Amino acid sequence: MSRTRIFHVVTTCSKLGFEQYGKRMLESLRQHWPAEVGVTLYSEDVVDAVALPDWLHAFKARHAKNKAANGKGSHGRFLGQYNYRFDAVRFAHKTAAVIDAAERMIADRSADVLIWIDADTVTHAPVTMEFLRTLPPERSAFDIAWLWRTKTYPECGFYMLNLTKPGVANLIHEWKKLYTADTLFHLPEWHDSFVLKELVKSLNCTWTSLSGDASNTSHPFVNGPLGAVMDHMKGARKIVGHSKARDLTAPRDEAYWKGIK
Repeated sequence: MSRTRIFHVVTTCSKLGFEQYGKRMLESLRQHWPAEVGVTLYSEDVVDAVALPDWLHAFKARHAKNKAANGKGSHGRFLGQYNYRFDAVRFAHKTAAVIDAAERMIADRSADVLIWIDADTVTHAPVTMEFLRTLPPERSAFDIAWLWRTKTYPECGFYMLNLTKPGVANLIHEWKKLYTADTLFHLPEWHDSFVLKELVKSLNCTWTSLSGDASNTSHPFVNGPLGAVMDHMKGARKIVGHSKARDLTAPRDEAYWKGIK
């Protein structure tokens, strides 16, 4: 079967998240992204969204009463406090969406590159096919292209998986096993960004950075090349509806950013 798409975007959110920010994210994709880029929304409770896989529901059922797996255990200086670094259940939704979509696209050869984008983002300027093709240098050479940060785990609000590479199929297989066999809990942290970084490292996957000159910042999404066309509203920013001027390490020239205080 011949490939019908080069790029396909995947995201996920709850019904509440869809109303607060996910709907806006999808509308901005339709407005600014090329029509030939596919888009798939995964959700447990949004009408017409693709259902999250059964293995995720089994994982959640096994750990529904496990406080530690929901970020409420005892972890060093975070004793007695919620700690997102150990909220395996919450971040498993994102992981499950990526894995399920990648499995389907590899099986039916329907896309070359899966692009994960967090639902609390907005595209504020036109995205061209040329921009997407040149965003990761030497597209055929990488397994994963992500927002690398030199001092911590990557910022995984946006990344690209090269589904044409055999190493990515193996990555997806081993990634899924961490959740179906509960070996995820052998890792030092259990949130998606840390888990993905450890897996890429252990499997010797080839990666490239999308951060540009912003890899030494905490927020390379808005400070690197992606910031020219997108905003990522992490945390409380999603309620405000945009990032803050202080999130930028240097002024940006785009009209969107000039209007933000």
